[in-house]
Amino acid sequence: MVAALTDVYETRLALISPPRTGSTAVARLLWQHPAVTHHCHEPFEACYWGDQGLESVESILTNPMEVESGGRVPLADVPAAAVC
Repeated sequence: MVAALTDVYETRLALISPPRTGSTAVARLLWQHPAVTHHCHEPFEACYWGDQGLESVESILTNPMEVESGGRVPLADVPAAAVC
């Protein structure tokens, strides 16, 4: 999985913060930049708020959301210059 993600995303932004510190607001600001076309918002959420395993993280990372449409797309459909 690491190689697949590295090959697709030339540039990656990671916003790491504890809950309730404004990270969603910062993420939404980043999504306004035209270079940020896809996102994987809170890929570990299902692990720590539910009973999901690492397969849910892999599913989110390999099926990012398009910022413009909000829909999930397979990693193969993400343009090479995309940022996640």
